Amino acid sequence: EVEVTPGPATSVDTALDPTTPQSQLRGMIRSYDGTPLEAVIRIEELGLEVRSDAEGFFELDVPPGDHEVVVEAPRHRTQRRRVEVPENGVTVLNADLRRGR
Repeated sequence: EVEVTPGPATSVDTALDPTTPQSQLRGMIRSYDGTPLEAVIRIEELGLEVRSDAEGFFELDVPPGDHEVVVEAPRHRTQRRRVEVPENGVTVLNADLRRGR
């Protein structure tokens, strides 16, 4: 926090934390019959998680790189998928889940 007041010029040294450019993972989750699913989409190694909406759509800001994505929905089999997310880009992941037992 810096307060600026009238008077002689003053310089302040600061250090900035570098941030990784954000990219995005987005897509749609459905059952095999085409019904949209409210699912949990998770990237465990990053501790990131998002839920798809009632239409099955989701989007998640992620750092660029290779990630394993876990997709889970009630009464459906879990899917694990590897995705490559480009720097400052978007990767689309659409998943159709089989019904579980």
